[in-house]
Amino acid sequence: MKVARFGLLYQAIWMQALGNNRIRQILAEAEEGNLFTARIGETEAFRFHPLFREFLLLRLEIEVGAEAMKQLRISFAEAYVKSDHNKDAIDQFLAAGESARAVKLIEAEGKGLLHSGEYNILRDWLDRLGKDHVSAALNILDARLLIENGKPREALVILARTKKDLRKKDVNFAFDCIRAYAECLKELSKFDEAIDELIRLLEMKLDTDNRLEALYILGINYCMHQKDKGIEECLKLAGEIIAS
Repeated sequence: MKVARFGLLYQAIWMQALGNNRIRQILAEAEEGNLFTARIGETEAFRFHPLFREFLLLRLEIEVGAEAMKQLRISFAEAYVKSDHNKDAIDQFLAAGESARAVKLIEAEGKGLLHSGEYNILRDWLDRLGKDHVSAALNILDARLLIENGKPREALVILARTKKDLRKKDVNFAFDCIRAYAECLKELSKFDEAIDELIRLLEMKLDTDNRLEALYILGINYCMHQKDKGIEECLKLAGEIIAS
């Protein structure tokens, strides 16, 4: 049932983007004619063979031209955004060369992908962007990917540059940046430096969740550095925040 709803939803998006109400009929006819189109089970969801899909895209661009193809991709991206399918929208914006619009969505989706472990998707987007429209948020995401891949030294270079350029009012970016910076230092066994960064982080005007997270990470660093007084202070402050 979930796949069926998924297929119908995507067909509705395609109809909106193309302004064509015959999408379901066209897909059914392609399946019936064995045109490398397969129905998924007994649902309304269809799958093209990857090579056939690439052929169709190439043929379409040849027939309509590069500019029309770009506008078509933008139409699809906008339809995906309206349906809360931002991942698909990002792919279309990137393919259309609309880097700025892709960046905005990647910034919104990046943390969620990190938390769900979808590193390959995020890495692909950042690689396709290259140096286009680099932002503090994307730099931090790039660094977090490097940390996850066991490259804290490379991440530290990016974060040091980003930290220097952050404005004081960018509290959320500053929290993400300094938190990742301290994580790099911890991975490099530079516990004293990591602790100093986290203490400076706690001096900022953080919301409750971020303050508790900073205290938790600081406590881990104190623990690894065997500083009992620091651990006790973190527990005390966390208790006061929770009780307030």
